[in-house]
Amino acid sequence: FLILLTCHYDGILQAANGLATKNDGTLNNDRCCRPYPIVFPASNVLAPEDPSRRSALANLLSLPILLKPYISIAGEEFDSIEWLKPKSRGLNVEQMADGINDSIRESSWLVSGSGRPEYFSDHFVYYSGDKAAAANEIRGYENYCRKIRELYNNSNASCDLICCSVRNPNTITALWRLREEKNGIDTSKVISTTFVTDTEGLVFAQRDKILIDKNAPSSNDLRAKCEWYSCTLTGL
Repeated sequence: FLILLTCHYDGILQAANGLATKNDGTLNNDRCCRPYPIVFPASNVLAPEDPSRRSALANLLSLPILLKPYISIAGEEFDSIEWLKPKSRGLNVEQMADGINDSIRESSWLVSGSGRPEYFSDHFVYYSGDKAAAANEIRGYENYCRKIRELYNNSNASCDLICCSVRNPNTITALWRLREEKNGIDTSKVISTTFVTDTEGLVFAQRDKILIDKNAPSSNDLRAKCEWYSCTLTGL
């Protein structure tokens, strides 16, 4: 039994290493992965934290949805979203990480709201800020996308994905830089977003945590300081 388990684990490591490198053997900075023991979200990923650290994002997302015409840059793309599109069930965590990575790069849905409902469970819950409490929750993926749509002005907000990495068999982390203009002033933040998948391979929980709340380094500097296997920053 121990021999079989060791061989199986070695196979996982080899597969992970293959996904983390390109054909020429160099590191794949678009997305890297690494196997970790299973860690369930109830005990750590979505655990409550100090309420005094609740972000401005949490306060803004608590506002009611304003259903009005969307006329900003990606308006046509948002209006064409198929919210009832069949779910992409059965994906493993690596495939889901690829889908999240590619879709964020394509549509910046973390700020545009032009999301990918096929990747998200009907029971999806979004937790804003650093405290997983009912007041900070948004239930339903379409509801979340519309809130994000209202929160950011797409004409001046942008999302630059730094890293998207598998942390353990049911958790994916995305590290990204938010750039936004307020009153003509360029503000920037660094946000870590955690996605947790269910038994069908769909994302059922998402949580944002602001790592740097102002004067964030450039995207190039962040990539230079990113630990790709864990999608964390070093030396800051």
